[in-house]
Amino acid sequence: MLVVFEKYLLLSKIELKKRHMYYKAKHLGFTDERVVCCSQELDDLLNIYQDKFMSYL
Repeated sequence: MLVVFEKYLLLSKIELKKRHMYYKAKHLGFTDERVVCCSQELDDLLNIYQDKFMSYL
């Protein structure tokens, strides 16, 4: 059950970070340093998700 909660929490963080990045990109432009930083943070979350949950396949 803990794994399911952890997966849900991580997916929620990914979705929130993605929306935050889209918002910033729309208002600041894709090459703005803050958008790039947000994109890198999203990459980190996606890598964590892949390492933890894609190995079950």
